[in-house]
Amino acid sequence: MKILLVLRHAKATQELGFADHDRPLLPKGVKAARRMGRLLRGFTLDAVLTSTASRARETAKLALESAGFSGLVIPCKELYLSSVETHLNRLSALDEAVDTALIVGHNPTLEDLLARLTGEPNVLVTAALAVVGLSIGDWQSLGPEARGRLIALFRPSQLKALAHGLD
Repeated sequence: MKILLVLRHAKATQELGFADHDRPLLPKGVKAARRMGRLLRGFTLDAVLTSTASRARETAKLALESAGFSGLVIPCKELYLSSVETHLNRLSALDEAVDTALIVGHNPTLEDLLARLTGEPNVLVTAALAVVGLSIGDWQSLGPEARGRLIALFRPSQLKALAHGLD
């Protein structure tokens, strides 16, 4: 079994003057990325793939810092404005030794990827984290027919509410 974590980038600016690829995170997005990173502490990440867009790279950096992850992060140009098939191809190239992978990217592709893998639609708000269990022995088996199950779906607002409830 393999675990795929799917993290949508955090909230980014919509201001004019930035090319889409270069849009930075808003302060709200920075907080959400860090909050989601604390969730990642519960996982042993073997591989991290991120879109090269600024908002995705920044989300990955902040989340992984909060998680205490110091491993390799692989920026993938092909994950920016691409198809589910492109994402599946990139994931299927992961080494067999990778048990848990994190992919950081964009909608609508990430929602489509989740739907393809789980057979059910899910909404990924900015900075949402989905955990998918895949019944495969190696990533090369992650083809169009591969199916998994949604183990969990976390939204930053849920974690914020939980944190306030613990105060």
